[in-house]
Amino acid sequence: MRSKLTLEADVADQIHELVASTGKPLKTIVNELLRRGLALNAAKARKPFVQTTVAMGWNETLDPTGFNRLAGSIALEASVFVMERFEARQGLNG
Repeated sequence: MRSKLTLEADVADQIHELVASTGKPLKTIVNELLRRGLALNAAKARKPFVQTTVAMGWNETLDPTGFNRLAGSIALEASVFVMERFEARQGLNG
C-alpha cells in the first residue's frame, strides 16, 4: 500500500541514520519501527483491574455511631499532639 507521510525533522533524521547504518531500505526501516511501536501499544492494552469482594455480613455487636465517636477522638488526640509539638518547638511549654 502506498501512502504519503510527512515526518517531523528529528524523526526523519533518526530514520535516515538507521538507513545509513543498517543498509536496509527506507521502506523496511519505517515498517519495522511502526511494527515495534504498534506492538508496544498493544502490550499496554490490558484488561481493566476488577476488585473481587466477599460478602462478610454485618457484625451486630458493632455500634455504627461508635465509628464517628472513634474518629472524633482520634482527630482530637492528633490535634493535641500537633499543638504540643508546636509549643515545644517554640519554647512555649515551660
